[in-house]
Amino acid sequence: MNMYSYVRVFKELKGVNFMSTVTQMKCACESCLCVVSLSDAIQKDGKPYCGEACANGHPAGQGCGHTGCTCDA
Repeated sequence: MNMYSYVRVFKELKGVNFMSTVTQMKCACESCLCVVSLSDAIQKDGKPYCGEACANGHPAGQGCGHTGCTCDA
């Protein structure tokens, strides 16, 4: 793509709003595979977690217990 193509694309996109609302995120636990709804997440230090085990750093070595996830400490 040359410079003129970029300018043309920019002109076409000018005024288009690309804002969207995020409603789900990956659990903030590094080893967890869960995607959690932000409205249901356990918030700790400003980060969303899928459950207490993840939010607390797996203190007893237990996983989150969600199907298909094998996270642990």
